[in-house]
Amino acid sequence: MSCVRQLHLLKQPDDRFPYEDRVAVTAGKTPYVRYDLNDYSIPHDKVRRQLTVLATDTKVTIVDGIEIIAVHQRCWGKGKQIEKWRI
Repeated sequence: MSCVRQLHLLKQPDDRFPYEDRVAVTAGKTPYVRYDLNDYSIPHDKVRRQLTVLATDTKVTIVDGIEIIAVHQRCWGKGKQIEKWRI
């Protein structure tokens, strides 16, 4: 690459672009929502409603509107029930 062309290139940012997978889910009769073939627990008073899952490569956050109702460590296994949640 020529020196003139290199002078016009911008430096790449130090931090990566934040990425979250955003998925609308429906909580049924049980206090779990399914994301990526795993069941993540939610508070029992949040069943039978439309919720949103925001997932990164390390955590799964479940929200009801603008309220965060559960945060889990992301599980990469399949068919697991993840019980421990925190807000």
